[in-house]
Amino acid sequence: MPFGTHRLRQLFCTACAVVLFFAKIDCRGQEIFPARPIRIIVYTGPGGLIDFTARKFAEIARKYDGRQPIVVINKPGAGGIVAFDEVLQQPADGYNVLAVTRSNITKIVSAGREDLIDAVDWVAYVMDNPHVVITNKNSGLLSWEDVRRDALSRPWRQLWLGADIGGVKHVSAINVWEKNGIKPRWIPYASGGQAVSALLGEIGHVYFGNPSDGAGKPDLQVVAVCAEKRLDAFPNAPTFAELGVPGLENELIWRGFALKKGTPQSVLNWFDQIAQKVNDDPEWRSTWEKDGVNVVFKPKDIFSRIVEADRTEFRSRLAPLGLLKDESREKLFGLLERGSAVSFGNLFLIVILVFGLFLVSRTPFRHHFGEVAVTLAAATVAASLLLMSLLLPQPNEIDRVGASGVPRLWSMALLLLAAMQLIILLGRRMGGVALEENIEAAESRPPIFTIFLVCCVFYLLAITLVGYFAATLLFLPGSLFLLGYTKRVTSAILTLSWLAFAYFVFEKTLFVDLPRGLISRFWGAG
Repeated sequence: MPFGTHRLRQLFCTACAVVLFFAKIDCRGQEIFPARPIRIIVYTGPGGLIDFTARKFAEIARKYDGRQPIVVINKPGAGGIVAFDEVLQQPADGYNVLAVTRSNITKIVSAGREDLIDAVDWVAYVMDNPHVVITNKNSGLLSWEDVRRDALSRPWRQLWLGADIGGVKHVSAINVWEKNGIKPRWIPYASGGQAVSALLGEIGHVYFGNPSDGAGKPDLQVVAVCAEKRLDAFPNAPTFAELGVPGLENELIWRGFALKKGTPQSVLNWFDQIAQKVNDDPEWRSTWEKDGVNVVFKPKDIFSRIVEADRTEFRSRLAPLGLLKDESREKLFGLLERGSAVSFGNLFLIVILVFGLFLVSRTPFRHHFGEVAVTLAAATVAASLLLMSLLLPQPNEIDRVGASGVPRLWSMALLLLAAMQLIILLGRRMGGVALEENIEAAESRPPIFTIFLVCCVFYLLAITLVGYFAATLLFLPGSLFLLGYTKRVTSAILTLSWLAFAYFVFEKTLFVDLPRGLISRFWGAG
């Protein structure tokens, strides 16, 4: 009897397994989708707008097909390339979905990875929103005419804040500038939220981005909209066409979903149906429309044409600006791009510096060890900065200095300082001045490196308190004296020359805001 019961239990379990198996197969022998959880891969960290879009889409989609969970996975990095690679490494079965935006196209094009655009099917365009111009009311820029008048009166001085450099918002901002004949400066931030925070802190003058970034913030005002008609969420903000500047109606950012190319047509049809149902859902529409977002579904064929048009536009737009990846530079500095050569190069420079200081300690120059050490250290740091600058973005039409420009200028200044000191030392030697004239004074000084380290610590603290210029005015002459520079006139000339260089080159030419210190802030606040 127990044997019979056991056999019946086995037969029952087998029958259940068979029923469950065939429940996943349609009449044509294909698996009914979805048969397991779906993953939506988001290219940003949690909390971003595309992240919220994906999570809300997953929530609403479960209303219409709740057989399997839909989970959101964040894979930030490289402007979306990491997320693309994550999906493309998986089978083309529809269980790994890319949440995409127009920003991905600019990043992919600028990085030279257009193969990624062709490797996916752009299955569902679900929304878009126009870019808007937002100001801080406290700045006095209360209308677009105020913004334009201010920009025309001081070229390159008006600061526009936004996300990233060379991204979709940056490119759209350039189009707005050209149409209006103005020349502001673009200040990139890691995200739109950070840029809005900077605008609230009155660090810049204008924010260019999404309408939702200005919602619920009484200190901010939307002064112009890149759209065909005014937004219901901001009825007082005119369109550029109303302001007499047509041709900016398509400066927007879209969001949607993509699947790896080769996904079965039945799966593509399922996504098409789900996306249409989500688009018509009242909760979905009310979530977005209150913030000026245009909720609109566009299927695969239309979406693909939009992506292709964007690819062409950004390729033509980024090339003249020097923001496309330079393939020749890639080949020339391929080893440097991996970073290993830079690390070994810096290590080599340190070894040379130590060896050079050892040799100096064995020559008549040892009694002026501090002066020689500063000269060699300046040359070493200059070489290191020059080496590392090869890895940084090069100058382009928008960023005329480039990230590589600042370290190269520092490198030139340090080399100039080293050359001047070398000329002074050699001149004294060739002029018959005994280098040993101050032997007793040199030998009575505390260790050079200890003094220099203490000076650097106090210098950094002083910068935070009294600002860059006042701290340098105190630090540089004192350090030069402690390191062996006894000529007061020479020290004063070097100090004033460096301060003039920092002011005219970094602040006036490169627009680098050197620290003003806490005291100046309190003074200004008073």
